[in-house]
Amino acid sequence: MASMETFQTLDDLLDHFDVPEAVWQAFEAQVGSPGNDYRLLVALAKVALVSACGSASNVAETEAGGGVKERVLKMSALIDQQDDSELLPPEASEEPTSAQLAALHKKVYVENRAPYTDRLEKIRRRLTIESAQNRQETWSFALRGCTTLLQPGQRRGVVVHPQWPQRHQCWYHKALEQDSEQGQGLGDHRKTQANRDRRQARKRRLATEREELARHRSSTASASGKGSEDQSGLELRLTKTQSADKGEPTVELSPDFEGDGEPAVKAVTALPAKRKESTASDGPETPSGVGAVKAESVERGDKAPHGDAPSEEAGTQDAGSLWVPDRVKKALEKSKSFEDFRRCRPFRFLHSNERDQLAASLKAEAKRARLEVYVESLDRKKDAELNLASPKIFDEVDKSVMDGEWDGFHSGFPCTSFSRVRWRDSPGGPLPVRCSARIYGLPGNTPAQQREADEGTLMATRSAGLHEKQVASCRRREVPEVSTLENPPGSEVCNSQPWVQHVPVVGKANTEAAGAYPEDLTDEIAKRIIETWKRILNLEWLRYQMQQKAKQISELQVKWLSNGKRLYEESSPTVVNPLSKDPKNCIGSKAKPRKRTRWLQEAEAGRRVVNHQSFVHGLTPNGCGGHDYETCNAMDA
Repeated sequence: MASMETFQTLDDLLDHFDVPEAVWQAFEAQVGSPGNDYRLLVALAKVALVSACGSASNVAETEAGGGVKERVLKMSALIDQQDDSELLPPEASEEPTSAQLAALHKKVYVENRAPYTDRLEKIRRRLTIESAQNRQETWSFALRGCTTLLQPGQRRGVVVHPQWPQRHQCWYHKALEQDSEQGQGLGDHRKTQANRDRRQARKRRLATEREELARHRSSTASASGKGSEDQSGLELRLTKTQSADKGEPTVELSPDFEGDGEPAVKAVTALPAKRKESTASDGPETPSGVGAVKAESVERGDKAPHGDAPSEEAGTQDAGSLWVPDRVKKALEKSKSFEDFRRCRPFRFLHSNERDQLAASLKAEAKRARLEVYVESLDRKKDAELNLASPKIFDEVDKSVMDGEWDGFHSGFPCTSFSRVRWRDSPGGPLPVRCSARIYGLPGNTPAQQREADEGTLMATRSAGLHEKQVASCRRREVPEVSTLENPPGSEVCNSQPWVQHVPVVGKANTEAAGAYPEDLTDEIAKRIIETWKRILNLEWLRYQMQQKAKQISELQVKWLSNGKRLYEESSPTVVNPLSKDPKNCIGSKAKPRKRTRWLQEAEAGRRVVNHQSFVHGLTPNGCGGHDYETCNAMDA
């Protein structure tokens, strides 16, 4: 700065230090122009000058000392003009799946890990797990507790304990026992797990087949009038016993049940006893079983255990036609077109659930399909009088299902006494009343707990029985079956994706929330039900139209035959002599062939119906044999 004071002007200073003009312009762009007074530069701090000079040196190479500009690259230099694939969106196969996106979200936001896959870390983790599974104890196990510090200041050494041989012998026997018990699991854990899953699946399949076979035998025996007394295995006699003070159902096991051990189950049948006359109020009745003949069904005059015949006033069935409920037949007779039938024919759906999410999904989907839907939800929590354990309420629902009053049915599951949450160690929570080995109740149940288990068994069997009768009703009508069953056989295990996080069900509020159907599930069920109902709508309309056309054609055929027979008997045909020379009495080559007019061709093809008002059998005016149609009117079918 002292040397700068010897110059009179700023230009002298720049000339002395030989500063390029471009660099000086860049410097002025950083600190501003001092004009021709270099004393302004002297007044600046040293830090500001050094910083400005550094910035000016970086920008010195730019043209005319201007500011730094971003270089614009041409697209032709980056993209191959002959290849258009770089400009197109990725294909569907290249897009990530929902499972991959969910796994990436969990990895980055939940586990706070890197989004990329570190394969070395993955291999290291797998080796650590395998080494932990296959790790065996070493000799240090025997020397554990025998190390001590010899003297202060000396290194740690090993002192052989006097009881070391006994310790070694004990460790050796424990290692042998551990290897013998867990050798297979430690050696091949994955194979053992796969074999265990395969055996469980086979057991479930065999149990389902045995149950289906037992149900078929019970139904066959009941339909033939032999009953099901000859069925072997565990027989559950379900009788209605009215207690003097409680009036609750009790479950009685058959005499072949001995002791605490469960007998070998070959067939499970339900043997309902005949309903006793009682003047007491209607209470819950014991379960009737799936596939068994109900005594009340026999009293109503039903003919078959599964295919319970509907009552005469519930539907009609003509000779050679299908059974149609009265509500459907009235809608068909009332409708003049298919759109009228769509509006006049409501579809009825029955299910049981406190939170009616399934009904909302059905109504929303039916509105988009232009279908009329009526949904009824039976649940005791919504209405205390709607208790399916009551014989009176259940008889009404059972009769409506057999009479074909419902087009769809969903059998819910009474999770109260069957829930596994009862086995959780939660203070103040309800205790379990049944297990997989004691499905009808634990031996240590109190009377109140056993009544709860009996009512749950009753609701489960009745719900499954209504499901079977709805399927039988659809089969009688020969329409697609619309009936679903919650928790069917084989649904004990739920295979979810590894990234799914299961929320623990703790507390009554969480338990009730877990029992409700999610909206995505009900929407998917509603879509499939509506698709099936649309097929049923078309099927019922086409069958009715074919039946009406067949009746019209058969009536016209009867009229045509009766009219032709009467005219044939009244007419007197002329005998033609083929040897006569009279051209009027011989069959010449000028005989007019029968004309196949357009209306006749359409009548033979079944597209039009011909009303023959007059038919003359005899000779034509020119003397040749043939038929003359005087009046024929064609009308559309």
